[in-house]
Amino acid sequence: PSSSFLLPTDTRDSSSPDSEIDPVSLDHSVISPSAVPSASPPSPPSSLFCTPCNRHFKRPDVLIRHLRLHTGERPFSCNLCPRQFSRSDHLLAHIRRHSGDKPYGCNECPFATHRRDILTRHCAGRHGGKRKRAEQSRV
Repeated sequence: PSSSFLLPTDTRDSSSPDSEIDPVSLDHSVISPSAVPSASPPSPPSSLFCTPCNRHFKRPDVLIRHLRLHTGERPFSCNLCPRQFSRSDHLLAHIRRHSGDKPYGCNECPFATHRRDILTRHCAGRHGGKRKRAEQSRV
């Protein structure tokens, strides 16, 4: 059985806020249930949409970081050399190269490095595969 909803449409003059509603002047429009919006999840806001590649993002900071791939923007500059980076974490890893700080040390040998991914690659290649867990050891 199909049901319908009657929604009154106010036809009074909107320029006169104090005018009374005349029930005879109401236009009753018939709306089918299929025309009523369902409770579907909202689509991602257009502000979190990358136009060049049609990707949607949940967080604005991730979209901003992604857009730098298209624009080539590198807002993070090293104050010790001319290198520039699109991400602040990449700048921090780069600065460790200048300072000599190597916070990521191997548990199996004396190897230490400034980046965790390098330690992971070291452990996989030197100490029997990817199952070895690379741990950070801060001094």
